[in-house]
Amino acid sequence: MKALLIPIKEPPAGKTRLAPLLSAEERESLARVMLEDVIHAVRNARKPDRVAVVSSSDSITGLALNLGWSALAETRQTSESASVDWASHLLGEWGFDVVMRLPADVPLVKGEDIDALVSVELSPSGALLVPSRDGTGTNAILRSPATLFPSPIRPELVRVAQARGHAARRRMHDSRELADRIGHRRTGGS
Repeated sequence: MKALLIPIKEPPAGKTRLAPLLSAEERESLARVMLEDVIHAVRNARKPDRVAVVSSSDSITGLALNLGWSALAETRQTSESASVDWASHLLGEWGFDVVMRLPADVPLVKGEDIDALVSVELSPSGALLVPSRDGTGTNAILRSPATLFPSPIRPELVRVAQARGHAARRRMHDSRELADRIGHRRTGGS
């Protein structure tokens, strides 16, 4: 079974890297709009067997439940990676052999993008990385099993994960084609 996992911060806590450019209210508004776009895409996706949200926010877990999704409530969030790894471990215990992590702020993602990723058949010990266009992070990660490696969010960890995959007889699939397509759509291409 395949689960889609979305880690979500309380909107006022999101987009802190934009503090020099945007006010707290503008950052919260941006985080909410981006979350709404991701929710729309996920609701249009048909391939995930389950959608789960991990958050320490009561309003976010309540939203997940209202959408018919699983809500994995944390007492506090130390980092997105820790949240994803904890939730992935739990989903693995529930019988999900593949977990896809999708950030709550991936711009312009569509349901068909999610379905295309979830439809990729991974080896029993494989992964798929959708790198950010600039190559410094990931827009999505699929892992089988769900705890195959720790969640990378920093550039050096992405490189480590990629190296581990290539060292393990190329069980790591780097989906740059999809990243380029999503990235191209973001920048106004067709």
